Amino acid sequence: MNKPFNILLFWLTRISVLLLSVVFIFSGFAKAVDPVGMVIKLNAYFQHWGFHFADNNIWLQMLVGAMAAIELLLGVNLLLGIRRKLTTVFTVIFMLVMTGITLYVFLYDPVPDCGCFGSALELSKLETLQKNVVMLAASLFLSVRPQYILRLISERNQWITAVSSLVYVVSITVYSFRHLPVISFTPYKVGVNIKAAYEGNIPDQAAMELANLYFYTTKGADVTYEVLSDTSFTFLLTLPEEKETDDGNNDRINDLYDYCVDKHYKFIGVASQALGNLSDWIDRSGAAYPMLFGEPSQLKAMVRSNPGLLLLKNGVIIGKWSQNDLPCVDDQTKISEIVKSGNPTKSGLVLSLWWLIPVLLVILADRIWVGSKFYKHYIFKKN
Repeated sequence: MNKPFNILLFWLTRISVLLLSVVFIFSGFAKAVDPVGMVIKLNAYFQHWGFHFADNNIWLQMLVGAMAAIELLLGVNLLLGIRRKLTTVFTVIFMLVMTGITLYVFLYDPVPDCGCFGSALELSKLETLQKNVVMLAASLFLSVRPQYILRLISERNQWITAVSSLVYVVSITVYSFRHLPVISFTPYKVGVNIKAAYEGNIPDQAAMELANLYFYTTKGADVTYEVLSDTSFTFLLTLPEEKETDDGNNDRINDLYDYCVDKHYKFIGVASQALGNLSDWIDRSGAAYPMLFGEPSQLKAMVRSNPGLLLLKNGVIIGKWSQNDLPCVDDQTKISEIVKSGNPTKSGLVLSLWWLIPVLLVILADRIWVGSKFYKHYIFKKN
């Protein structure tokens, strides 16, 4: 009687651990590699509740960093069996909070997307609620019998994997905030042909979003196709929140504009149509370049930076820069050198291996150490 029950408990435990750890690790990783996207989603919640923050608000950034770290650490601890009792308790608390929020979103529809996985994966409100209910049930099950979670690393060395995971997720989050997301989840990736989507070539949802791109002049004239059809190089300075835009790089921006004038390239500033007032930015920056308006959510998706820089050629994105990586130019700078510096995205597999390989090496070393201790204290003495 007990044997089938124990087998059932064994498999339920393994499935619950695998489900929770995979979802937590993926969710934490997604938030870490595109933290600005998660800040934008969190800001939508706060604006619904009457709080208005800029997307570069330090407290929102810290909150996103904390969420990414908590989720990834919970996933790692569950997967490796680290501090099983404490981890399962925190998992239940975390899932109770998340399930409550998704239930509120499902019932009252305050935001278009729950944002559980940042911008990496969008689920419907019902799908998100169902996912969280299943994860809550799994976490409650594990909290009742945490001792059944398989330990893959010894208590003596478990701190190494926990600390290395924390350092990893914090490092990627800080890097992505200061530069651009190490993996782009928006449709505006380097190499994408916006013009093709705008002309009706819409094979997927991402292309449909690109097709809705809209630029217009201060007098209301639609110039989107004119910008996308330019066969030369067109630099777009994106200003999704110009009142909050960092003006510390104005000299570099104006030097780049002068460079474009000399080389006969286009340089255009694109501000948020929601604010519609350019005088503050022009006064602060000394901008002499032409200005257009755009939809704020599109500007935030184009470049995860305020300001950000996008380079187009015949409607194809060939470069992107954050405010901290704007190209330095002089009369001798070649456009090929600028283009080469404008592809910041990295392989998700490579980024994963930065964490996975050290953790696997630690686990292997730990298993060898445990095996040697076992041999020394049991087999050797017995013989």
